[in-house]
Formats: sequence, structure tokens, C-alpha cells
Amino acid sequence: MSERILLRQKCRILTPAEYQVFRSCLNPTYQTMADVLLHTGLRIVEFWAFVEHPEWYHASVRVIDLPEEGSTKKDRAEYVQRTIRLTLDGCKSVETLNALHPRKVTRVAMRDAFRRASIKAKLGTKGIVPKFPRKTLVSWLMEARKELSIDSLDIGASMGHDLETLRIHYLGVGFAPSDHDDIVAFLKGWKTT
Repeated sequence: MSERILLRQKCRILTPAEYQVFRSCLNPTYQTMADVLLHTGLRIVEFWAFVEHPEWYHASVRVIDLPEEGSTKKDRAEYVQRTIRLTLDGCKSVETLNALHPRKVTRVAMRDAFRRASIKAKLGTKGIVPKFPRKTLVSWLMEARKELSIDSLDIGASMGHDLETLRIHYLGVGFAPSDHDDIVAFLKGWKTT
């Protein structure tokens, strides 16, 4: 029997256990970058805009206020500005990033680093692209929303998606019960600001 690989739009969705193994195979700079991408759900272009504007982060309310100039410029993007919610661990990863202030790398360099780590972690490379942490976070939020009393509207607003996009692409991924419990633990405190 082959191991299950979760894909959405040709993008890998990791379980929390898989993410930890993947993360351990990255160098410290890429660990921080991957953590921030996973905790924030920032698109790559938004991530680099945020690196240049750490003042968008507000620790006292555990959010990033992403203004229009930092937001993705996709035609179909639902929100041109948004507030991104964070867990306490998400805040720690953002603060580590802000202290590190990494130099910008290309999407190809990030993809290659992620794929090398994924091979080292014995996860393969299928669907391992720079946006996989974002897709993983949205999938986890949709999975844990009932236990954590998170409204789908809050998820959509934080991620910049409408409810139809959430329903079509992220509802019913079908995580194993143990993965579900790990997801709930990872996201604890996401809603509370």
C-alpha cells in the first residue's frame, strides 16, 4: 500500500508530523521562512513585502495588518488588504523573522531548498512548491474550525479568500484522527486576539 499524498491544486498539504520532519531538514534561515509562511498564510510576494515592513506586525493583538501595497496583485484576489491572525507560536516565528531579516531569494531558490529538504525528509517532491505552507495552513484551519470555534468568514478574511474558494479547495481534506488532534493543538489560540 502506498503512502497517501495530500494535494490541492497540485500543491502538497502536509500533516503536522510531516511538517516537523520537513522543517528539521532545512537550514535555520529556511526553517524561519517556512514557519512564517505556515503560520501566516502569506503568499510569497506578500512574504517578501512583509520582510521589508516588519511594522505591519502588531504583537499586542497578534496580527499582521497587510496593506494594499503589500498584498498580492492577482486579478482574482478577493481582498486587497487584510488582517492576518496569528497564534502565539506564529508570533514567535514572525519575531524571529524580523530579527533575522533574511535576504530575498527567488521563488526557484526557495522551491529548490524546500524540495531538497523534502527529499531528505523522505516525503518526495510531488507538490512541494513555495506556496505549500499557505495551502497547508488553510487546510488545517478548515479542519480545526469547529473545535476551535473559528468562523469560516474569519479564515477567508485572514487568508484573502471568499467562502466559495474555501469550500471548493479546502473543505474535507480528510486528515487522520491523530493528524486532526495535532492540527487543533497547532492552531490553538488562532482566533483569540
